[in-house]
Amino acid sequence: MMQKIDDSANSTGRLRIRRAAFLTVLSLSLATASLAPHTVRGENGDLPLVSGATYKIVSHYRDKVLDVSGAAFTTGTAVLVYPYHSTKNQQWRAMYVGAGNWEFVSVNSGKCLAISADHLRPGSPAVQEDYDGYGWQEWHLRDAGEGSYFVINRKSELLLDVADHSMADGTRVVQAEKREHPLQSWQFIRIDTPTPTPKKNASASPSHPGTRHS
Repeated sequence: MMQKIDDSANSTGRLRIRRAAFLTVLSLSLATASLAPHTVRGENGDLPLVSGATYKIVSHYRDKVLDVSGAAFTTGTAVLVYPYHSTKNQQWRAMYVGAGNWEFVSVNSGKCLAISADHLRPGSPAVQEDYDGYGWQEWHLRDAGEGSYFVINRKSELLLDVADHSMADGTRVVQAEKREHPLQSWQFIRIDTPTPTPKKNASASPSHPGTRHS
């Protein structure tokens, strides 16, 4: 009789250990999933959007890219769509700033993709600015299918779009309400191979330092 009680206790103990191990693995899996990076279309398939890496940001509809007008260095210069010519004003460095948001920095000027003037109004144009952590200078990505993404302004929750449904060279880029139009979706094509950096603790600060604002 004592042997049966011992066997039952041992069996119960083993079940508790297995259950605890299962819950631990499940918790780790969920934590890993929550930290997984956004995925975008790369030239050789799907690649993670790597903070510090350089991309061309391509309209899914007509294969034209975000371009800082005239390769200017001036704050407030318009961002346009234009055929890709491998120039630095058409290249953007992705910088993760936390909470699912990104800053996109012109390789040419060091200024970031932002919305000018009336930051909440549909139709307000995209420009380049010095980064100060404001919501109109930060963006998050939402899957639009076929390897493309909606690029959504953190301040206004409006989408990066091409003005007047046009794909003429030099058309301005604006923010707009979601219209399910291909001109509102973008692909991120990585064009560099960044230098490896030491791994940081997962609880470390976002890649881009500085104060963030609403």
